[in-house]
Amino acid sequence: MPLYATKNTGSGDFEIAPAGLVNAVCSSVIDLGFHKNINFPNSTAKQKIAVSFEIDKEIQEGDFAGQRFTLTKEYSLSLAPKANLKKDLEPWIGTLTEDQLESFDVETLIGKPCFITIVHQAGKKDPTKIYANIGNISPVMEGTPTITPRENYIPKWVTDKIAQGTGDPDFQADEQPQQTGERPSPDFSKPPQTAGNIKSSDIYALFLKIAIDSPLDAKGRETVFLDCCSQLCGFTILHTNQLTPDFLITCHTFFSNPKSVESVQSTINLYLEKKDNK
Repeated sequence: MPLYATKNTGSGDFEIAPAGLVNAVCSSVIDLGFHKNINFPNSTAKQKIAVSFEIDKEIQEGDFAGQRFTLTKEYSLSLAPKANLKKDLEPWIGTLTEDQLESFDVETLIGKPCFITIVHQAGKKDPTKIYANIGNISPVMEGTPTITPRENYIPKWVTDKIAQGTGDPDFQADEQPQQTGERPSPDFSKPPQTAGNIKSSDIYALFLKIAIDSPLDAKGRETVFLDCCSQLCGFTILHTNQLTPDFLITCHTFFSNPKSVESVQSTINLYLEKKDNK
């Protein structure tokens, strides 16, 4: 599903990518949904994306040994003059035309080669932890070996961010519940339930691992997730605080099972069919 940008709008004990200039390829562009600036609660929610790059260096130790390092950077989906996305895109793919500034499908970046400069930086919360972050992005030189994306690694912070996001607030405002028996828009604003160590956000993260490559926007992911939960619980779930501890365990068990993929995909297809027929 295209993601169009316009001019109007972690950490733990693990091996980190080496610092310096490396050969890379854009491996994914993920819609994170809409988020408010946590420092300004009254700010307008902005759509965010995560852009990932695989580099030509492999992890040497641990469970991921032999896989390429993947680095991911978060952006607001905006090509405004001071937007970080615009600042990183133009040195990489060239100055954007007026048409591109009006509407640029960022998913066309997937598979595009580049050089990225990796910088090591101390964590803001814990300066003893060092992170490998993306600095500059630039075009590759002629004759540079081409990298084909091969990993499907999604950082936990990305799934957490998606779980915290919402659908387009403007779209939701135009789609208020109708008095015709239609299902109301999903509500993720209520306090979540917990069952031991299981939280509703954990279940949503499991769902996202299944649905991450589907052509769903943030609102669609929320709706399909709650539809799946409704099927499991036997009644309509409109918000996650309806998931009592017993239902949380039921849903967690379901989404943890690889056999759930077919059922979730069926629910996604049904949602997309209904959307296309509107």
